Formats: sequence, structure tokens, C-alpha cells
Amino acid sequence: SVRLYTDAVVVDTLDLTSPHPSAATDQHIRLNGTLSAAASDTLHTDLNNVLLYPLGELAAAPRTLGGTVDGTIDFTGGRTRPQVQSAFRVSRLTFDQRLLGDLRVRTRLTPGSPTLLVDAALTPGPARIEQVEDRSLTPGGPEIIEENQLSVTGRVRLPGWGDPPPEADG
Repeated sequence: SVRLYTDAVVVDTLDLTSPHPSAATDQHIRLNGTLSAAASDTLHTDLNNVLLYPLGELAAAPRTLGGTVDGTIDFTGGRTRPQVQSAFRVSRLTFDQRLLGDLRVRTRLTPGSPTLLVDAALTPGPARIEQVEDRSLTPGGPEIIEENQLSVTGRVRLPGWGDPPPEADG
């Protein structure tokens, strides 16, 4: 159940489940917890075996992203002092019909800081397209394998975060 209050949203285990078109297990998104300005309240999200391309279609993305996502996102502190931590993996990340590899990402945003800490790696997937077992990653399946290897660790300053509010005229 989801309860809305003037200062909080309380989610008592909201499960969203959908059949996976080519796997024996379902796609599953689970939300649980409380979202408010209190530092002790956390909204926790679990993603298990979730296909990316329907999410891209929902967001009206101009290019097709594909892959299967597993991970967690924790949101604490509301709008005033947000703290966000995420850790997820995208197996068989595809862009259009190109299989780019496997992506692992960890992020952290701490209260009062405009800096997002990022640790990400894109590693090669299968060497040949015939080795891709799940053809439902994108509509029509991946057609080309792009061998990629990328590691990124660092800080990203989020525009507008931590800046003082503009002064009122007059």
C-alpha cells in the first residue's frame, strides 16, 4: 500500500511484476520505506531482471537502449537534504542494435553536497553475436557487437545543487 501525507510518502512493499519475454524469472521492481525530509526515513527500490527498452519507450527516448537491469536505489532526506545511493548492473547493454557490453555503476549523493560520486565500468560482453542468449534485449535483438572497455571514477557537480537561492528583487 501507498499512503500520502503532507510531509511524507509511506510505501509498504509495493511490488511491480511483469513476465520477462525470454527468461524463466519475472521482471520485478519493489519499493519499500518512507520518503520524507527526515534523515531516518529511506525509500528503498530494488530492480531485478528489468528490461531497459520498455523504460526508454516510456520516457520517449529517441534511440533504443537495451539490456537487463539489477540493482538498488536508496533515497533519504527528501528535497531539502537528499542523500541517494545506488548500485546497479546492466547485463548486455545495447544502444540501438549494438551490444556494448556489461555496465556496473555505483553512485552516491550526500546531504548538502552538490557532488555526485560515481564509480562505473563498462566491460566487454560476448565475443560473437551467436553467443547472446537473450535476443529480447531490444526489439529485433542485437545485431552488432562493439568491444568496449571503460572505467570511470570521479565526482560530478550537479548544476544548481548547493548554490544559494537567488535574492529577491525589491
